[in-house]
Amino acid sequence: MKLLELHIDGFGKFHDQTFVFHDGINVIYGKNEAGKSTLHTFIRSMLFGIERGVRQIFMLLGRDTSQALGSIGVAPANIEVVTSTLAVISIVAATMIFMSEKELSSNWGAVPVTPETQSSLPAEPRSKTPAEKKHELATRVATVAREYKLSTREEEVLLLLGQRKTVGIIERELFIANGTAKAHVRHIYQKLDIHTRQELFDMLGVETEHESNKQSSTSL
Repeated sequence: MKLLELHIDGFGKFHDQTFVFHDGINVIYGKNEAGKSTLHTFIRSMLFGIERGVRQIFMLLGRDTSQALGSIGVAPANIEVVTSTLAVISIVAATMIFMSEKELSSNWGAVPVTPETQSSLPAEPRSKTPAEKKHELATRVATVAREYKLSTREEEVLLLLGQRKTVGIIERELFIANGTAKAHVRHIYQKLDIHTRQELFDMLGVETEHESNKQSSTSL
């Protein structure tokens, strides 16, 4: 397959941009954060797989793949192959989105509590919802970022670290190279004067896995 042209309507940092390729080898280069990894992820997502970011874009106002992401110009002999590939990707993406919904279940019954039994029930502390925990973490991250003068990108990386995301997940979610993600993590540790992930969790007030599991067991 020969790529002739890329048009990106909206993907990562690129919006309404066109890239034209010429015969022979085309070299794409630039500084960190220039968009090299984003461009690579766009091509890979359009042709070979569904990245997390692509699945989210599929949900934008019901637009199809080519409208939400952009288009790839290929040699005429391969247009049918690419069209078939994108059709399969669309079906797989729709299935994954449908099957990944985890908030569809609800309680279908309730145990009646009379005034007599209600007074005898021990008062239990209400556990925080995932949304509340996420909001509190974002607030703490913003406070730490201001105090230690982190850059905007470092603040984004710190938030993902606080969510226990690995470097591999961070690079995919932010569309950056693995080396760039590791450099951001190293700079964050240096600015915060910490050396371990546990120290970072303590600074952000993130529960350990043991505490989280214990709290979940108590709520059950």
